[in-house]
Amino acid sequence: MDTKLIRIGNSRGIRIPKALIEAAGLSALLRLRVVDTGLLIERVQDPRAGWEEAARELQASDHAGLLDDPLPAEGDSLGRQHNGWAMAKRSGAMKNTMEIDGYTAIIQFDPDIDMFRGEFVGLKGGGADFHARDVDGLRKEGAVSLKVFLEMCQRP
Repeated sequence: MDTKLIRIGNSRGIRIPKALIEAAGLSALLRLRVVDTGLLIERVQDPRAGWEEAARELQASDHAGLLDDPLPAEGDSLGRQHNGWAMAKRSGAMKNTMEIDGYTAIIQFDPDIDMFRGEFVGLKGGGADFHARDVDGLRKEGAVSLKVFLEMCQRP
């Protein structure tokens, strides 16, 4: 389908027919990326999608707590934990983890969206992830994400 750019204030936009929006599964939040052939419009997945169902499954299960069994604390000679994540042992060394309210999150950089992504590890019944552009944002968004996850796990 061909279309034209239209003026929207100082910007430009396009009108997308409802049938195309529905067929592509687009919602209010979209990701735009410049590609070799032009501009790509992608749907953005809700990072908390599936939490409510996971919380219901956890509550229906016979698990008493939210956390998996503890992982071994002993690392190998390179300081790697047995679960495969690199965890530096010496002070001042770079780490890819962040502690938020007593829970550990693995932090990675996502170049596709130019943001950091955190994901809590060891949560039973689902996961909790978050995105931000800087460390302060990671702490703030991580706390919100964890709070929402834990609240959903407490729902009847």
